[in-house]
Amino acid sequence: VGSINGAGLVSATTIDLNAASGIGDTAQLELAATSISADTTTGAIDIDNANAATATFTSLTTATGTITVDNSGGGAASFTTVTTSTSGAIDLENIGGNLTVGTSVTANGSANLTLTTTTSGNVILTGTTTASGDTVTVNSVGATNGAGLVSATTIDLNAASGIGNTTQLELAATSISADTTTGAIDIDNANASAATFTSLTTATGAITVDNSGGGAASFTTVTTSTSGAIDLENIGGDLTVGTSVTANGSANVTLTTTTSGNVILTGTTTASGD
Repeated sequence: VGSINGAGLVSATTIDLNAASGIGDTAQLELAATSISADTTTGAIDIDNANAATATFTSLTTATGTITVDNSGGGAASFTTVTTSTSGAIDLENIGGNLTVGTSVTANGSANLTLTTTTSGNVILTGTTTASGDTVTVNSVGATNGAGLVSATTIDLNAASGIGNTTQLELAATSISADTTTGAIDIDNANASAATFTSLTTATGAITVDNSGGGAASFTTVTTSTSGAIDLENIGGDLTVGTSVTANGSANVTLTTTTSGNVILTGTTTASGD
């Protein structure tokens, strides 16, 4: 009827935590399980799961308070439903395995949402990922793929081996960056307002953007630094090259507006080898 706190290890196949005023809100809980739920009426949730097998977080919910999860055992982690219903940031991290958004991860109010894999692991966006009043940040030590809609004011995607390189990402935002060390970038943005793509970069791999919401699209910096074609399309609005769009190596640059819209070449557009 109050809160749940303490650093003593809780081990089971399934762990179901229910509270009124917080779970790990003063001392992070240490768990070892393959199925975990943690639901509190209000207050923060802060848990670490050290189980080495695949873990499913079936439900993590609070009205007001942050939700922080470290899945540190090295197995895959799947998050079915994670919600801060009134306000509260969400920070989900998997160390050594894939991180999957199952049904929905939603940070309401003016709160950020962060998904991270470290050491190894891809981010798989199967369900919806939403921070409608703020920023979604995805940091993947592998690749980021999946057709689940990602909605926020600002979306910041960072990866090592591709962003939408096997499954095009579906986004809805007014400010987007997508930067990967290598591998392709393939994203669709369905937001109806004007969108600014502040940074789209990879060393080797194509960059493909469909801005399909009908608003204007501005591309500040788009670069394939070693090789890779660039194909930018805006459906129903102007397309502006802001600072630079540069395809290095023997690669083409294509800029397209369809339905309506002008192409505005403010910055440099370069395909030096093609």
